[in-house]
Amino acid sequence: MFLTAVTPQPMPLPERFLSTAFDLQCEVQGALRALADVERRYEAARERLEQRSIPMAAKHAALAELEAGYQQERRPYLHRLDQLQQRIRRVALSGL
Repeated sequence: MFLTAVTPQPMPLPERFLSTAFDLQCEVQGALRALADVERRYEAARERLEQRSIPMAAKHAALAELEAGYQQERRPYLHRLDQLQQRIRRVALSGL
């Protein structure tokens, strides 16, 4: 239900190319933009669903399905941000 508009999966640069602060910043910004897009679509879908006149049990089931799709779609972007955070820490410790 939630995955009506598919956000492209992040295409991260290979680690060997993330050698500058600018590269890392671009990667972080790209992942954050994609995450914000997922969030906007989820909120819009949730609002539409809540406004529908359907039985409460059906609405709760649909909201649970929507939430599950939302969490699943967020996962790769959160994972990428975690990877980038680790890389930033390594770069900061090594002095780039």
